[in-house]
Amino acid sequence: MAKSELAWICGIVPKATNQRIVALCKELNVSVGLPKTVFRFPLHISLKKSFQTVDFEKVREDLSVLVKAHGPLECVTGKLVVHRNMIWLPVQKTVSVNAFHNAIDQLLLEKYGIPLDRFDRDFNPHVSLFTSGKPEQIQEMFSLLREEPEGLESLRMTINRFVIGASGHRDVFYEV
Repeated sequence: MAKSELAWICGIVPKATNQRIVALCKELNVSVGLPKTVFRFPLHISLKKSFQTVDFEKVREDLSVLVKAHGPLECVTGKLVVHRNMIWLPVQKTVSVNAFHNAIDQLLLEKYGIPLDRFDRDFNPHVSLFTSGKPEQIQEMFSLLREEPEGLESLRMTINRFVIGASGHRDVFYEV
């Protein structure tokens, strides 16, 4: 019997935008001291809640075909928010962003029986900036980021790179 593993798919924030956001976050974080764990992997937008699969290679192949068919994903960032003690940079829910997400959900549900999670039913695309720290540190960083004159709102991005990964493949991510 095949072993189940946790899989995911995300869109990678373009390099120049990634560098701009990370540089700003690291600069402001000098006085706050939040963990920098989110910056070990390129910033990204999760396009589906992580899900269990017993046939990752087939899922990866099908998701790769879907991503190539949908082409680049045009995104615009919204206003920073604090969500459950994390700082998120929301991505506007446009017709194309929702269609991309829904196509992934539909493929995985119809072909593999992977159910929709609460995250999928109430899809809130975002880039996670800080995911851990004391509540007062999160609030302080949130305030600093919101005060920046060259803030992070209304950034236009074209997502051209997508990554598919699974727990059984450790740090090997498959780029589409």
